[in-house]
Order: sequence, then C-alpha cells, then structure tokens
Amino acid sequence: MARPATQRKAYSAAEIDTLTKKPDGKPTINDGGGLVLRKRASGWFWYFRTVSPETKRDLWIPLAQRNPYPDTTLKTARELASALRLKADSGIDHNEEKKREAANEAKRIADEAEAARRALTVRALFTLWQDTDLKLVVKGTKRSGRKDSGLYAQEQFERHVFPHIGDVQALNVRRSDVMKLLDKLKAQGSSRTANVVLALLRQMFRFAAKRELVQGDPTFSIEKKDAGGKDSERDRKLTDAELRELARKAPTARLNPRTEAALWLLLATASRIGELVKAKWSDIDSVARVWTIPAENSKNGKPHTVQLSDFALKWIDRLGSLRSNPVWIFPNVSENDHVNTKTFNKQFSDRQREGMPMANRAANTTALALPGGKWVPHDLRRTAASHMQALGVSSDVIDRCLNHTEANKVTRTYQRDELIPQRTDAFKLLGAHLELLTRTDAENVVPFKRKRG
Repeated sequence: MARPATQRKAYSAAEIDTLTKKPDGKPTINDGGGLVLRKRASGWFWYFRTVSPETKRDLWIPLAQRNPYPDTTLKTARELASALRLKADSGIDHNEEKKREAANEAKRIADEAEAARRALTVRALFTLWQDTDLKLVVKGTKRSGRKDSGLYAQEQFERHVFPHIGDVQALNVRRSDVMKLLDKLKAQGSSRTANVVLALLRQMFRFAAKRELVQGDPTFSIEKKDAGGKDSERDRKLTDAELRELARKAPTARLNPRTEAALWLLLATASRIGELVKAKWSDIDSVARVWTIPAENSKNGKPHTVQLSDFALKWIDRLGSLRSNPVWIFPNVSENDHVNTKTFNKQFSDRQREGMPMANRAANTTALALPGGKWVPHDLRRTAASHMQALGVSSDVIDRCLNHTEANKVTRTYQRDELIPQRTDAFKLLGAHLELLTRTDAENVVPFKRKRG
C-alpha cells in the first residue's frame, strides 16, 4: 500500500513553479500522498513513491518520463499519482504489473510474427523452401540440397504457378486451385509439365505442412493421372541411315558452328547436354585423350572421365579453331559464362518444325528433320549407348561410359572397377563407327559390327 501522505496544505501550481526556479532550492519537492518532484540533470521529473507489497522496499515509479515538469503539470501529475495510489491500496505490485504487461506485449508481438509467418504467400513459401531445402550446401564430402539450388523448380513456378496463385496465402490454397492450374497445362498439351508442376507443388506443401505453415497439403489425393497422366518413356534412337542423313543435313542447316560441333560431341561422348555446355578448356586433356566432367556438372554429383576418340578430338579441334573465350568451350554471347542449354535445344527444335517459319526463328523448319520423327539432345545420348551395344560393348561397360549410378547398393559398394581400358575401347569403337557414317561416301560404307565375346 502507499506510504501515508504528510498532513499539510498541498502546494499550488505557482508555489511549485517558484520552488523549481530557486537556484539553491531543495532537489526534492514532496507534494504529499506519495507524489514527489525530483530534480535531475535534464530537468524536473514527477515520481510516485510507494512500497512494494512483495519486497517491502520503496518503489519510485516515474510519471510521464518523456515529459518533465512543466510539460507535465501539477494537475496531471496528481491525477497519475491518484491512479497509482488506488492500485497500491488494492495490493497491486507496480513492478509485477509491469512485468506482466511486458510479457503480454512480447506474446502479442510473437503471435503477430507467427501469424505473419503462417500467412506466407505461395511465392514467399517457395522462397523459404528453396533457401531451406533446395539450396546446394557443400560441407566437406557432404552435400545437401539440389545441384542447381532449385533453379529448375524456380523456373517452373515462375512460368506456371506464380501467375495463377503466387500472391495467394499458402494457407488458403485449395485443391481446386491446384487442379485449375493443372487442367490449364493439360489443355495446352503440356502433360509432362503438368506432372512436373504437381510433383514440385507436392514437395513444397509437404515442406510447409511439416513446419505447420499450412493446415494440410492441397495436392493430397491428386494423382499423376489427374495431371498429365503417365509419362511415356522416350525410346527415340537415331539409326545408321538417320545419322548419315544428319551428317548430310547439318552443314547446310545454318547452325552455329559450335552447335554443330556439340551435336557430334553429344554422340561421340554419350554425355548430357547440361554437362557439355558447362565444359571448360581446362577439363580437356588432348594428350591423355580425356574429358573430365567435374562433380558439380554431373547428374549424380560424381566426377566422370570420358575417353576421347579420334572422332571426338576432331570436333574438339574444330571448336579450338573457334575459340574466343579462355574458360568456356561454349561461351554465351556476352562471353561471361557458358551458353544456356536452351540455346542448343532451340536451334535443334527450330529445324524440326512443321508449318510456316516464325519471326526470329530458323527459316528452314525441316533442316534437321529425320524419318524417325523429332529428336532432342538427350536422344543422342541414348543413340550413342544403343550403337555401343550394337558394336558389341557389354552393358556394364556402357553404364560406366554413361556414368550411371548402380541401383543395387551392395554392387555399388563392392564393385568399384572403373573398367577404363574397356571404356576406352568402347568410345574408340563408337568414334570409328560415327566417322564411317559421317563420311561423304557413307552410303557406300557398311559399318562393322563387332561380335560379343
């Protein structure tokens, strides 16, 4: 309870004003009832003096600390002191009350922050997912995240998801929103893209559900058949006759010279387009006749060595004559990085289209068209493997040439033979085969098929 007030006549406003202006006056003016005006270095400040019911110690409670006397008048100070006196007489500890108020305010701020965290838009949720789970992190020999740090996923979301639900709160996304998005892709004939988008959305919302950022997964119960349907596995392989035709057509298809070289190197090395475009001159050792694909460029995250045949070295020499960049074998237009894989894909695809030419696209829309139908860069990798098999190369050697990861864990652990001599022989056979097929007199050449033994 409050300290008993001194029984005397209360000060008037004028008296308070006079006392505060005395140069040798007292530093404390007691107005009674616990109200005290105290002099500080920065001015005169009002306090309410009471006793803590918990500790029994004096409490000096500041009144309007940001507004010293005379900004806080005697009348206002008495009103503030009267309110505190009532609380003190009721046994309320001012310090404990302030602690409770501070705790409540902290909880309010935390609740608002949590609400804001849970109210993430789909776009913001994707960013959180990418930064947390998709971003590539390498610590010693351990790697986490995705090799491209989620750039492919980001591209799919930018093109197909964000325009429709990017600004919707993730909490409010419904199954109908997802189906509407997938139905649109399916109507455009982009069935495979619909499957990709469904898979990515499911991964992101599962990430969110584990962290209680959403109440449930809006992709739950949506199956692949509801999106783009079952993916049809491509089995396109170019035949000997098609490779001969490709050799005739490529020089007149008005391809960029580097793109034409890339076409034949994809066949000669059985590599992926993403691995080839990122190749550096420092990765090539023409003397040892090898191309080293670093771990960061390979699909399985492991370094891979490709043995180079005479045919492959011929096209690398051709690229050497076009060299304009000290680092990249396939530089982009700005010469500050490697070329994008889409550049090659577009050049090949534009020359296999039916119909009228499009603006800023290849005029000859059938320059690289082949009897077996449209082909893409990855079909060249499949073609190389198929021709190796036809030349008598065993499947285990072909798998090593393709840098496939052994599916069986036990085999993967104990079978560590890299089969370098066999791989060298396989690439040599493939290169010789391609050399025969691409000769100007290839029509009169019958490729030699080695018997398996």
